[in-house]
Amino acid sequence: MTLIAMFGGYITKTTSVSEMLEALNRMKVPRSIGIPFSVLLRFVPTIKIELKALKENMKIRGIVTSRFFPLLHPIKYIEYTLVPLLMRMIKISDELSASALIRGLDSDENRVTLTELQFRCADLTIGLLGAFMIALMIVIQRIY
Repeated sequence: MTLIAMFGGYITKTTSVSEMLEALNRMKVPRSIGIPFSVLLRFVPTIKIELKALKENMKIRGIVTSRFFPLLHPIKYIEYTLVPLLMRMIKISDELSASALIRGLDSDENRVTLTELQFRCADLTIGLLGAFMIALMIVIQRIY
């Protein structure tokens, strides 16, 4: 699971939304899958930033935010963290949807990309490393 998160983090940091959409388009992935995936690509880092800002706000208000806070005070954790985070995520998702519509992501016309996609040596290395790690995880699960 950690490897999947690391791979997702790598993709998030190194790939723009337009590059991701173009790559998915070239792989013949339907737009109904590609567009939500690209929105997710922008949404996940935003959640991380919002959670960090939320914790800083809680510290300013004098609310203790330790690692054990969710275990020791689950109701307060939901009230102080999850509810505001969900409300903020709803607003951000609306903003991202509006941004996507303004950029014409729902258009049926062919999109023109300004960046040229190429399969590089680093892509091959990451792909082979990912395939090796998946195979290794399958072997380890079967052994144990």
